[in-house]
Amino acid sequence: SVTTQNSGNNKIDIFLHRSIRYDVVYDPDTGRVQSEVTVTLRNDAPASGLPRYVIGNRDNGRIPVGANQMYLAVYTPWDVAAAAIDGQSIPVEQADELGRRVYATAVQVPPGGTRTVTFELDGAVDPAYDYRLTFAPQPLVNPDQLTIGVRGAEGWDVCDAEGLELDGTEATLSLQSEEDLTVTAEFCAK
Repeated sequence: SVTTQNSGNNKIDIFLHRSIRYDVVYDPDTGRVQSEVTVTLRNDAPASGLPRYVIGNRDNGRIPVGANQMYLAVYTPWDVAAAAIDGQSIPVEQADELGRRVYATAVQVPPGGTRTVTFELDGAVDPAYDYRLTFAPQPLVNPDQLTIGVRGAEGWDVCDAEGLELDGTEATLSLQSEEDLTVTAEFCAK
């Protein structure tokens, strides 16, 4: 799950659009999961022309009017190997919540701007021929654009899928996400 929490004490989230891409490589031999979460945050808010309680920020001028200041968090069972904003490495806070690890960072998106936040994740499950992913969206004014891509490690192909479309040797999905979603990919040796 990916969440954003407004920290500007305003109503600017009406202008927030999120695209979430989850790419995973799974190895049925070992159960190793290597993945990347890419969250693209677009702020369509103007820098002026609306009341301060809509596009202003609580900081008395340190954050520009129209900028969306937020706290972004990714909930996952995996370890974070690296994180970045617009390609620049960043530290992330870690906590445990709801049976998952939570990795979080502050992000500021300027008016009319976009920021891309990436989390490289690494973990393992019990080895099996099936890989299951559950995504829980955050209720928002503008639903997330969710894209999932699942591939096998070297020597493995996705040969069947539930909730995903087979695209050669991988399984993919792209949709606007407003409800919990569980998908499964079945792997077979090449």
